[in-house]
Amino acid sequence: MRWSDSRPEGVLHIPSALTGVLVAAGYDQFETGHTYHLPMAVGIAVTLSMLTYTPMYLTGDLSVWTEEWAELKLSDEAVSDAN
Repeated sequence: MRWSDSRPEGVLHIPSALTGVLVAAGYDQFETGHTYHLPMAVGIAVTLSMLTYTPMYLTGDLSVWTEEWAELKLSDEAVSDAN
C-alpha cells in the first residue's frame, strides 16, 4: 500500500509459484508488480488468495488504509517491526 500523490494504490505481488496455477485456471491477466487503485488491488488479492488457497498479506504505508473500510489488524510480526 502506498500513496501516489493523494491517491491510495496497491501493487499486486503474485508469488512465482502461483503464476502457473493462475494461468492454468484462466487468470493470466493479472501480472505481478502491476499497480491498481487500492480498493481494486485488495479485491483482486482477496480473489486470487481464495482461488489458490494462499495466504494474503497487506504491507506498506498503513496511513493509506482508512478505518471506514474496516479495522486493519496487524500481525504480531508487524507490531514488533513497528516498535
